[in-house]
Amino acid sequence: MTRLLNLLFAIIFLPIALVVIIVLGLLILLIDHYSPFYVQVRPGKCGRNFSCYKLQTMRRTSSESSIANTNADKDRITSFGLFLRDHGLDELPQIFNIILGQINFIGPRSLHMNTYQHLEDDVTIDRAVLAKWQNKRQIVLTGLTGWQQIHQPSFTYDAWAGISYDLDYLENPSLARKIKIVVDSILIILIGKRSYFKQRS
Repeated sequence: MTRLLNLLFAIIFLPIALVVIIVLGLLILLIDHYSPFYVQVRPGKCGRNFSCYKLQTMRRTSSESSIANTNADKDRITSFGLFLRDHGLDELPQIFNIILGQINFIGPRSLHMNTYQHLEDDVTIDRAVLAKWQNKRQIVLTGLTGWQQIHQPSFTYDAWAGISYDLDYLENPSLARKIKIVVDSILIILIGKRSYFKQRS
């Protein structure tokens, strides 16, 4: 049922999404002179990796970081890329991942390939909680948006807080929460993450 609803909504919104993606892609070419699309392999359900589609927001380097939200990555974000990230528009091409059945509209935050190892090496994280989080993530699809995304700004990402929000949602995925995620995600697109989280503080 969840798969059918995700596919239905993705197909309904696809024409609008395609127009926005094309316009933003052309603007990236004109403003930043980069290839507008970015593909990154990420871990999915049951350990199956998938190619995550995004709009390009960072300057290319010869040695790109495999961990998201590092200071090095922040320094590479372009001005237009910052705008795209602030409004979540860089995630829009992931509608194709939804159509392919690789992610859901709502679910845990999609992670970079080496994030699990990065968290394993973090001695400040409780091992039992980490194992519980890893096991629960293995049996669900990640999401274009989710409980973590509307509670924790990506520009001040904290791994432990991210795990807590993921577990909180995975253990209590109520309809009320899903509605709040949809409403707040739309609000983020309209006003931007910085304004949204400023209002929450």
